[in-house]
Amino acid sequence: QNCCISGSQFPLRQYHYVNISLNWRDAQLYCRENYTDLATFDSLDDLNRLKADFSYSWAWIGLHDDPAAWKTSMGNKSNSWRWSATGQTSTTGYQSWSSISPDYYQAKETCVAVGGGGLWADIDCNSLQRFLCFSGKNNFYFVDISDIAFS
Repeated sequence: QNCCISGSQFPLRQYHYVNISLNWRDAQLYCRENYTDLATFDSLDDLNRLKADFSYSWAWIGLHDDPAAWKTSMGNKSNSWRWSATGQTSTTGYQSWSSISPDYYQAKETCVAVGGGGLWADIDCNSLQRFLCFSGKNNFYFVDISDIAFS
């Protein structure tokens, strides 16, 4: 008998820094072909697990905005920023925006990069950035509950 458990309290993702400069869409394709997808963060623990042994000024993550979704998403108080891997907003509500982001500058900044300090910024999706991918399961893992002793 199996049961599915959701959450980021377990280290399900392994992150990979890719030292190639691509636009957001090409970085997404690269991650999907070589790993699982662009990096998704559900908590500060996820971000801390990067344990950055690399240096970067900005690196793409899997968060992007879909202005076409504004018509429906803004009306119900959710946001329109979606994770590449799931197409969903944050399931935990976790955010790590810099103090000036998101600002949707010149109506062009609809993709997100993370800086060395772990803060997110919205930038133009066509700019060339290095990027972070993840491999492993995204949101769910399975536990065989027949092996769990209940007291």
